[in-house]
Amino acid sequence: MFKQDSKIAVIGDIMLDKHVHCEIIGLSPEDDGALKIRTMTEIKKPGGAANVVNNLKTLGCQNIYLYGIIGNDTEGQELTNLINDVKLNLYTCSDRPTTTKTRYISPKGRHIVRIDKEITKPIDQEIKTKIIKELEQNSVYDAIIISDYAKGIVTEELCKEIHCCSQLIIVDPKDKNLMKYGPVYAMTPNEQEWGNGTKHEAYNLIVTKGKKGCTIDIGKATIEWPVREREVGDPTGCGDSFIAGLTMALVTKYDINKACNIGMAVAACAVDHDGAHAVPLHELEKELKTFPYFLG
Repeated sequence: MFKQDSKIAVIGDIMLDKHVHCEIIGLSPEDDGALKIRTMTEIKKPGGAANVVNNLKTLGCQNIYLYGIIGNDTEGQELTNLINDVKLNLYTCSDRPTTTKTRYISPKGRHIVRIDKEITKPIDQEIKTKIIKELEQNSVYDAIIISDYAKGIVTEELCKEIHCCSQLIIVDPKDKNLMKYGPVYAMTPNEQEWGNGTKHEAYNLIVTKGKKGCTIDIGKATIEWPVREREVGDPTGCGDSFIAGLTMALVTKYDINKACNIGMAVAACAVDHDGAHAVPLHELEKELKTFPYFLG
């Protein structure tokens, strides 16, 4: 289904996603406005740009380069161990922790609370220089994905420097200043990101809208594409799955409309799982048979 030997770089904020399943056993004796919970199981998965990489892998890409930063801590080592089978270009920062999101989840699947451990200041010039040097040494890529979660690695300066490394640059933005990413082939903000940010004339603007599908702006044409709805599900990491599916389709030379529908189908599969999920090809192929994605 996809061209597997494509060379794809992913640059962005990587993080460790923790899902702690627990039971609610009452109210805290110290504060009756707080819940008392008992933890049961803990699941750790790669998140952010690392989740994009995992989705590229399970969709069949065999030549992936990941550029990101981690802290000099246990979470950084755990994250590295979870993604050690791709070409890692991770830079350890002693002045910040590995970005970690910990979600406490009730037996019914509801999120009780999410705790984020992070520092979001921009990376320093030394790390920018190392990333740019490594990108250039690894030559030209079939595609570059910029996965921005506003944790500091995706700076305007870095975005300007990487455009010589690929003609196919696809951005999942977080910054309100969408112009910082420069000229790109496609940009995939969600509705909130597009509504809150400065406008950007990407060659292909794809606004993802969750269960409503997505809108594609191509020049003066606007196309609405639906998606098969789910009654329940977990949206964690669906944007990562979408951009991975979209990119795999584009490097395989599908047109932008078909690529968007494939991206939506990958994201829809991810919703069926708790936490960030790397969607395998067989799940995608099954999903495409259940809904007329390409008919609209």
